[in-house]
Amino acid sequence: MQAMISDELLEQASDWYDRLDELDTHELKAYHQWLQADEQHRAAAAYIARYFVAEEPLLADAAMTLGEPEMAAQRDEEERTVAAQAAVSGWRNWFNPAAWAFKPAAVMALLVFVVMLPLLWWQGVATEPAVKLQQFATATGERQQLKLDDGSQVVLNAASQLSVALSDQQRLVNLPQGEAFFSVARDVERPFVVDTGIGQVRVLGTAFNVDRSGDGLVVTVEHGVVEVSARGVKYRLFAGDGLRLQGSEIQRFNEADAGNWRTGWRQVNKEPLTDLISHLRSYTDKTITADGLDDGLVFSGRYSPDDVEGTLALVGDLFGLQLSVTASEIRLAAPQ
Repeated sequence: MQAMISDELLEQASDWYDRLDELDTHELKAYHQWLQADEQHRAAAAYIARYFVAEEPLLADAAMTLGEPEMAAQRDEEERTVAAQAAVSGWRNWFNPAAWAFKPAAVMALLVFVVMLPLLWWQGVATEPAVKLQQFATATGERQQLKLDDGSQVVLNAASQLSVALSDQQRLVNLPQGEAFFSVARDVERPFVVDTGIGQVRVLGTAFNVDRSGDGLVVTVEHGVVEVSARGVKYRLFAGDGLRLQGSEIQRFNEADAGNWRTGWRQVNKEPLTDLISHLRSYTDKTITADGLDDGLVFSGRYSPDDVEGTLALVGDLFGLQLSVTASEIRLAAPQ
C-alpha cells in the first residue's frame, strides 16, 4: 500500500506544475531529478495532475515514471473508448437503410430491439452507482459538528445550509449560505468538491474553511492544497493562504487562520466591516442595519460572534459610528 503523500510534497509538485511552461534547461533538469529522486515525488506529481488539471494531459515526465496502476488505468480507459466508438459505428451501419439489402430479418430484429429498449434502459439505471444524499442546517446562533459517511468531518457555523451527495465516483457538497470548516478524508478515487454558487472548491484530503455568510466568498486553508474555480479562473491555495471574492474584486491574502471561529472567537486581519456584520447576523434574531458606512472599512482583531451587541459597540467606538439598539433592531450608522 502506498504511503500517504505529505502536504509538503503536494505543494512542491504543484509549484513545479505551475512553472512548467517557464522552466529553462537547467530548471527542467532539476525537475527531472526531483521526479527521479523518490517514488513519492512522482506520486505527488500524478496526484496534482489528476485532481487539479483533470481536463489537461497528465504531466508527461511524471506519467512516464509512474507505477503500473496509474498507467494501467489510463490504458483501460483508452481501450473502453475505442470499443465504444466501434460499437457506435456498428450500430450506425446496422441502422443504415442501404445496408439492409438482402437482410430480410433486419426489420423483425429492429422490432424486437424497440420492444426490449425500455427494459434495457431500466436495467442500466438500476445498475448505476447509488448516491447517498444528506442535508444539514443550523439555526441562528447554533453550531454543529458533523461526520460524513466518507470519514470527513465538518463544523457548520450558525444559520448555514449544507447538502452532501456521496457516490463511488465523487463527493459533492453544496453550501449556498453560511460557513463551514471541512476536514476532508483523503480518497484517491473520489474528489471532494464544494459548490458555493459563486465558485467551486476542489480538494485533496485537507482542512479548509468556506465562508458564504455575506454576498461574497472567502476560502482559507489550514493545511493541504485547495483549488478554487471562479469566473473561469483557477486559484491554487496552500496552508495559511486565503482568497476573497467580493463583487468584481478578487483578493489573495496570507497568514489566514482558517476556521478559528470554532473556538467561539473570531481572529481576523483586515476583515471588511461588511463581512463582520454578516457573521454577526447569523447569531441574532434582531435585524442588523448598517447605514452610510464606508465600504473600505476593515477590522483587525478578535471578537465573539455570540456577543453581537458587545462586538458592534466595540466597532462603533473604533470607527466613530453611532449604535442604537431596540427590541427588534440593531442599527450602526455613520455620524451625521
